[in-house]
Amino acid sequence: MPARKKRRAVPPAQSASGRRSVIVTFKPKDQRREKSADKLDILLEAVPAAEQVNFYDVASSGEFAIGAPGVTPSLPEEAVGYDVNLYEAPIVTLSLSDDEIKALKGNPNIAAVEDDGVCYALPFDTLQFEGQPSVLAETVPFGVQQIKAPTAWGYSRG
Repeated sequence: MPARKKRRAVPPAQSASGRRSVIVTFKPKDQRREKSADKLDILLEAVPAAEQVNFYDVASSGEFAIGAPGVTPSLPEEAVGYDVNLYEAPIVTLSLSDDEIKALKGNPNIAAVEDDGVCYALPFDTLQFEGQPSVLAETVPFGVQQIKAPTAWGYSRG
C-alpha cells in the first residue's frame, strides 16, 4: 500500500500589503468592558488604521451587492470592510496586518478574530442529501400520506 501524502494547511490569503481578511467577533454588549461602546468604536480604538476602511452595513438593502449603489468597486480590498448587523451578530470583516490582529485578540471586548475563508456558491442542482428526495421533487408530507388523503384526491380535493 503506497504511503499517503500528508496534507499541508493552506495559509490564509494575504494581499501584497501583508494584510489578510479576518472576521472580528465582539462579545455581546452585556459582557463587554465598555458596555455602551459601539463595535466600530472599539475596533477604531484598538486599530487606529481602521479609520481608513469604508465599512458597509450588510443589513442595509442595496449596499451588500457588489456594484450596487453605495459600494465603490474601485476601492482596494484593504479599504473595504463589512459591518454585519444581522441576526444580532456583533461582527465585522476587514483586512488587517498581523500586528493589528494581535492587538484585537488582546482586547477584552473581542470574543474572536479568525481568518475569513473563501466561500463558493454551488449550483442548486448539486445539493443532494443522502436518502432524501431531490430538492426539486414534489412530495406529499408524511402526515397527509398517513391519513390516506392521496387516495381521496381522485374524488375530491376540497
